[in-house]
Amino acid sequence: MLADAKDALRQTVEKAESAITTGKKNCTDKSWSTFMRAYEAAKAAPENADAGTLNRLAADILEKQGALKEKEEDKNKCSKKN
Repeated sequence: MLADAKDALRQTVEKAESAITTGKKNCTDKSWSTFMRAYEAAKAAPENADAGTLNRLAADILEKQGALKEKEEDKNKCSKKN
């Protein structure tokens, strides 16, 4: 179970990194900042974290990435893909 949670978090972080590569230029500062906090928290997960913690970190990234808001002038260009 712990190994599955670690793998799921790793995969979620990798997917988030593709959004980070695209960049925040099309997203509002607030939504991007919230997404990046979730991403950084996941990257800094303690080695001794339990499966529940790892699953919550992964879910938080997905939630925040899905909530990225596009700037009005850049609709449909923000990196919301999960």
